[in-house]
Amino acid sequence: MLWIENFMRECGNCITDNFKTKLLKNPCHGLYLVGQALFNPFTREVSYWVKVGQTTKLQNRISSYRTNNSAIYYIDWIETEQTDHEGYYHKTLAKISIKKHRKEWFQITENLFFKIYNNGFLVLDAISDYDPPIPAPYSTERNESYDEVVTEIIKEKGVVPYSIAMKRIAKMKKEGRLPR
Repeated sequence: MLWIENFMRECGNCITDNFKTKLLKNPCHGLYLVGQALFNPFTREVSYWVKVGQTTKLQNRISSYRTNNSAIYYIDWIETEQTDHEGYYHKTLAKISIKKHRKEWFQITENLFFKIYNNGFLVLDAISDYDPPIPAPYSTERNESYDEVVTEIIKEKGVVPYSIAMKRIAKMKKEGRLPR
């Protein structure tokens, strides 16, 4: 459990409360949901990416991410030994992504990123269960009507609204954990 304490102390502002709660149960086998926001200094554009992965040794996987990328947000965790869930979530992310990177990382809209950040796998489950399937926006432009459809699906499933993410960001800025 020492690694968990060190991880939460060093990366506490990059871990959602949901992930922290599940992490304290000392998980091992399962699925993780991570995200990152990337800034292009030349175009001044921000892009939002999420990834669902599977591991049998969470400590090792987190260590690897911390070594290779300090800008990862640890969003959610599902404890499971089943091996078919990762593909299920990849299919869901493919439906809602703007673009993919190596079939592992999925670019999504800012609005959707914060919905996922606040609610983790619940958002992906709500979208996956929706019928008929919603078409992906396939554009880097923010697609208002697409976000509205996703918002309605999430509301139907009782998922927390986008405004909570914005309040969390404002609080983090006020505390000096994010630039103003």
